[in-house]
Amino acid sequence: MCYLLGDLFGDKIPLMFTDEPGLRRWTMAKDMFKKFTDRFGYDLRDYLYVIDNEGALAETEEELRARMDYGKLMGELFVENTFKPLSEWCEKNGIAYSGHVMADNYPDGGIYGYYSLMNVLRQFGIPGIDVIWEQIRYPYGGRTVVDDEETARFPHFPRLAPSAARQRGRNLTLTESIGIYGDGITPNEMRFVTNYQIVRGINIISYYHLPITNTRYTALTTRPNFRPEKPGFYNLGHINDYVARLCYLARLGYAEGDTALYHPSDDYFGNPEICLAACESFKNLGVSLEEKCVAFDIIDDYGILEAEDTGDGLRLGDALYRHIEVPECRYMPDEVKAKIAPYVSHGTPTYTFKNNKLRVMTRRLDEGRLWFIFNEGEPTVTESFDIADGKHVYKIDPANGDMYRDDTATATILCGEIAVFLVTDKEYEDNSFSVEYEVEADGFEPTAHKRFIITYDYLTNEYGDGKITPNKDFSGDITYKGKYELKNAPVKGERYRVLLEG
Repeated sequence: MCYLLGDLFGDKIPLMFTDEPGLRRWTMAKDMFKKFTDRFGYDLRDYLYVIDNEGALAETEEELRARMDYGKLMGELFVENTFKPLSEWCEKNGIAYSGHVMADNYPDGGIYGYYSLMNVLRQFGIPGIDVIWEQIRYPYGGRTVVDDEETARFPHFPRLAPSAARQRGRNLTLTESIGIYGDGITPNEMRFVTNYQIVRGINIISYYHLPITNTRYTALTTRPNFRPEKPGFYNLGHINDYVARLCYLARLGYAEGDTALYHPSDDYFGNPEICLAACESFKNLGVSLEEKCVAFDIIDDYGILEAEDTGDGLRLGDALYRHIEVPECRYMPDEVKAKIAPYVSHGTPTYTFKNNKLRVMTRRLDEGRLWFIFNEGEPTVTESFDIADGKHVYKIDPANGDMYRDDTATATILCGEIAVFLVTDKEYEDNSFSVEYEVEADGFEPTAHKRFIITYDYLTNEYGDGKITPNKDFSGDITYKGKYELKNAPVKGERYRVLLEG
């Protein structure tokens, strides 16, 4: 593959993606017992019975320590022999190294051979996460955004990749999203799943999967697929444009926030009771920080030990952590405990909203600050935000790229939508309107339809005029026409916006 595509690397192919590398539990590396004894000074073979079975047999401190030491060594060997060589090869060949790991939506996902999810993600030039199997859900009908039992055990898992990027002085982060959400997924659901991640620091969106054929396996199993045969396909351009604008904005400037949430890797390698308690505490503390709108990253033992203690906080890459939030955990290395001791404290909220379902991310620019305000709740929210700070406020519309002056910073935000504001000392020419009309369109009638047909081994379409009555068996697109009338005649030289209802 590299031979065939070599000339395209770094140009047409900007990155290499590693998908879910992992180890079978419980793997033994070459010369593992010697390496273990050399590192820790005792024989792992005396404790093999605690390695498997989720550590259920680990009861004494010696047994628990053996299990944690095993996990740590395997994780370090995995990084040294897999992730670092791949990273170095990509760097040498002028290509970005990207990917995501197994079970990154579980606090204890390190059991797949990583030990620390964060230590692995920092090896990527563009660290990523996986959201292809409904780890994030559109909250219609009052359902929770994440399903604690099945698909995701901590709602803030998208912060893993942005934290790793920031701690290495990097800016780009990636998600593999939507892959098996089903053909019934709507643009509103796609917007929610996408924006949920953007407001937590993800800024490259890869919608998996785009099959290369409309026949057999690739088109008929993993859905949704984005083929011309699918209903709504030709509206996908609007979604792509919207997401591209948001991702562009989310890459500008620098992420803000001086708080880190500690990720207790040792506890995750304890026995099931210890692991579950640590997972629950880590999840609950993260949820509390998000509800308070505290901007935070996630940090592990390796990151803490690598960080520079400035006296004003721990500096790692582009981040300076003045506050370390620590969940309940039984095991933390002494040197880690000593290093974070001056900074164990509560982070400060970025903003306090009237509606507790709003989430916020800010980006510091040379000329001001970008605010991203996301509605995580089902009801639509209308609110004004006290963010001007004596400066000019511009509202940026990701749907069309327009920017409007709005010093009141008022927005009506639908479920899953992001309102973007630029707060700056500079004055810009904007797209404000002289008059805004709301008019009602009526007299709708169908003019054409496209019907989506699935057979055992093929996808196809059937086209026709508008004379069709949809029923429960219909799947496809219908084109309607309607009419509306302006209340007043336009005046030459003025700008107008017409909002259609119907």
